Amino acid sequence: MSSNIYKTYIRPHWGVNKWKKNGGQPFSPLEQYHPFREVRPLKLRNYVAGQGKGQKESPCIPQMMKLFECLQKNEYDQSHCSPQLEVFQDCYQKHLNAIEHKKMGLVTAEPVPGRRDLTTEQLNTLFRRYPQKN
Repeated sequence: MSSNIYKTYIRPHWGVNKWKKNGGQPFSPLEQYHPFREVRPLKLRNYVAGQGKGQKESPCIPQMMKLFECLQKNEYDQSHCSPQLEVFQDCYQKHLNAIEHKKMGLVTAEPVPGRRDLTTEQLNTLFRRYPQKN
């Protein structure tokens, strides 16, 4: 390694070797200290494993908190908290309907053109249609 490489190379503050194994010189991008070695073959599999999309948000938390406040205030007597209970049940029913509506749109195994989010079944259908060549 010649020293003229470092004359054209700008020394960054993050690349200086502090332990002086390299003579205090920065690592050169022109040299490849760790050449790429292929450990596994670089190809895609013909399937996608399902990751299981769990529920990301907790529905109706404010309504539930208002119901608990009312129950605590009235010594856990439900007869006094019927409006809050109805509001909470309506909110939860809307949430369940939204989940069902979302599932109905994503149930088909055929990918919908123009859709950006695909399920694992839709991706596996595409991989079966266009398999990787080995």
